[in-house]
Amino acid sequence: MSIAPRLQALLGRVSPRRSIRARLTLIGTTVLVGGLAIGAFAFVQLLENRLLANLDQTLLTQAVDRAVAIESGADPATVIATIDQESAIAISDAAGTVLASRGVDDPTQLTDLTPGTNDTRTIDFLEEEEHAGEENEVERYEVRTAAASSGGTIVTVASKLEDVDRTLGDAGQLLAIGIPFIAVAGAALFWTVSGRSLRPVERLRTDAQAIADIGTGGRVQQPTSSDEIGNLARTLNDMLERLDAGAAALRRFVSDSSHEIRSPITNIRARVETTSEDDWLDARAD
Repeated sequence: MSIAPRLQALLGRVSPRRSIRARLTLIGTTVLVGGLAIGAFAFVQLLENRLLANLDQTLLTQAVDRAVAIESGADPATVIATIDQESAIAISDAAGTVLASRGVDDPTQLTDLTPGTNDTRTIDFLEEEEHAGEENEVERYEVRTAAASSGGTIVTVASKLEDVDRTLGDAGQLLAIGIPFIAVAGAALFWTVSGRSLRPVERLRTDAQAIADIGTGGRVQQPTSSDEIGNLARTLNDMLERLDAGAAALRRFVSDSSHEIRSPITNIRARVETTSEDDWLDARAD
């Protein structure tokens, strides 16, 4: 099945009472919005995967560096002090015993991760207060974790996903604002382009109506292009020429017939008018 019948069937199902221009605009805008929505979803997914991949690589590098430092003789308490306040760290041995931790209220929430892997989980994040004597706050956060081991020491580093969520939220807001704007601009473009494309068809309709009003002899305006509209105009002019030729032939036939019939009718009328009552039966028989 070719594209033209499919498009015609689709136009027939979509708002059949509307004009073709309106239906084309509606279909084009719907397809545009659908494509933009799919593209936006794919973009957000790709952006999220890229952000998580970069974060995973950063966390894994931090975990490896600290595990190697501890194996080289660094004090675990000193190692955990190098972690920033937006991250958490837990250091344990091969038996699972926690050697040091920072930024997590319960270190066992981080010690079950397999070295060399990444994971997303929710932990009780420990917010350390800057002033001495103030009680540290504990809040639950979704974090991304990475673990590395070296010499029997396992280091797990976790970072909040707030930055990732914020970036995805900003991207989502931009898309939410941009997609309707692009949809409106696309609808205006579809309306303009479809109107210009259908303008020759309206011109043909106007010419055909004028020819129907004045009778034979007229022709539709034929564009110079060789596209479908030009072919339609040439076909209409050929049809009008054949119709004019047929009408002329019919007029000649009627004229010739009336001339041929006029003489016999005149003779019959003269015979009837001049026949006496005694000869009427013979005249009627003739």
